[in-house]
Amino acid sequence: MIDYADHHSGTVAVTPGRLNPYKLGLELFRDIERRWNMGQFGPEWEACDRMAERLRWDRKLGLGRERRSTRCAACTRDATFLDEFLTQDFCERQGLFVSKKNARTGKEEVESSPSKT
Repeated sequence: MIDYADHHSGTVAVTPGRLNPYKLGLELFRDIERRWNMGQFGPEWEACDRMAERLRWDRKLGLGRERRSTRCAACTRDATFLDEFLTQDFCERQGLFVSKKNARTGKEEVESSPSKT
């Protein structure tokens, strides 16, 4: 058990200014479980544009483990997994990027890539 814990902690260790894909994947799996437990998915969630309501949003569905094990297992490639589950909210919480609406095109674009310390 101690050998596993030592190996695991080394694998998911975070170095300031660097991206650890193993840690990112672990955090994404945790985020999927949290969002499906709280019902933070689907058309109703996507349509909600009031930040205060989104922060309190918890439908207490408890679907996290099921979603994580069934749907995530169906994703056969990393790109498919990221396309389905990587959200802007997750990226912002993880400090992966900061986006901003381009005044000329009206589209969201990456403004900067802050390093998380």
